[in-house]
Amino acid sequence: MAGQDRDVRWRQKFHRHHALLVRALLALSIVPGVQGSCASVPSPEERTASLNRTIKETSRTIAKNPVNERAYVLRGYAKGELGDLQGAVEDHTRAIMLNPLDPEPLYQRGVINIRRGHPEDGILDLSRAIRLDPQFQEAYLSRGVVKCETGACADGLKDLTRAIQINPRDSMAFMSRGWVRGVMGDYEGEIEDNTRAIQLNPNLAEAYANRAVAKYQTGDFMGAIHDSTLALSLQPEMGVGYYYRGLAYLAINMAEEGRRDLKRARELSPQLADDIGQVLQD
Repeated sequence: MAGQDRDVRWRQKFHRHHALLVRALLALSIVPGVQGSCASVPSPEERTASLNRTIKETSRTIAKNPVNERAYVLRGYAKGELGDLQGAVEDHTRAIMLNPLDPEPLYQRGVINIRRGHPEDGILDLSRAIRLDPQFQEAYLSRGVVKCETGACADGLKDLTRAIQINPRDSMAFMSRGWVRGVMGDYEGEIEDNTRAIQLNPNLAEAYANRAVAKYQTGDFMGAIHDSTLALSLQPEMGVGYYYRGLAYLAINMAEEGRRDLKRARELSPQLADDIGQVLQD
């Protein structure tokens, strides 16, 4: 029972980790006016410099034309990415006041509200964006993830299914729906969705990790080891990849390999050291 309780705690923490990843990737891919920006991700220094330039340029535009809605949206996005969440909310709110029929600033403010720890406000904004544009796929995707984070996984599953219907080639939508299925205990569904995500994007490390978790939960320990290894080949600093590979090694009596992976997971995820320590003591 103690081992099962630990798995539940780790699973919950992994879910939160995944949800944060989804929102981070969405933030990269939904830069206002720049579709598909995830294809070429700049270095952190380049990205920071670009965001600061955006703030300077849009501020000059706003000084000349205080009713330029687009400038507020772009500046709000840049502020949010640089951590000025209050400033981002203010800019997106101004954009909404200038054009209440544009779903984009509602979407952007919704994402920022979620990052600020106000998921209910975020869901309200995302829902308003969807009412204005029923084909706003990213809004369904974000709302589905957040709904499940706040306990409404059945509703979140519907949103993510709708996101897939709108764009059946979106690997993030399949990975996210798989995550929700895992939260709900449907591990076979999680495996199926993450397999589809991998087919669409073979470099999506988190999809391999998600599938590894689901395989571990179903007792396919060799499959969990295989998928965790693939995830780690793409993202070597992924603590959860080492964690579940370590558990899978222990499950097939490969104690040396299991303990090595768990120690590495603890190095990469020190906030989870207590949980890993309990596993190593068993």
